[in-house]
Amino acid sequence: MSGRFIALVVAAIGWLFASLFAFAIVALFGFFGVGFFGLLILFICTQVELDSDAGARLFGARAQARQNMGRAERAARRHEQSPDSKTTRFFSSETLESD
Repeated sequence: MSGRFIALVVAAIGWLFASLFAFAIVALFGFFGVGFFGLLILFICTQVELDSDAGARLFGARAQARQNMGRAERAARRHEQSPDSKTTRFFSSETLESD
């Protein structure tokens, strides 16, 4: 068996368990229960992110590395950016200008 086949089987089993769990929540608590569990997961994830400094360390290190780059290196990075990020930058600048 190939590794891809095993990964697909594991993913299918994971989706099966997730769908059974979602069905059980809807059957027991209705759609209000799904919303409640969604908000509960959001709250827990936000608390974990706020309690750990992992995000601050990660983005702080990136900002420091970007600040220490030379002008030519920054220009090369901007040139290498994908079209998707250019599109995102275009639409975000359009949003800022319209506000």
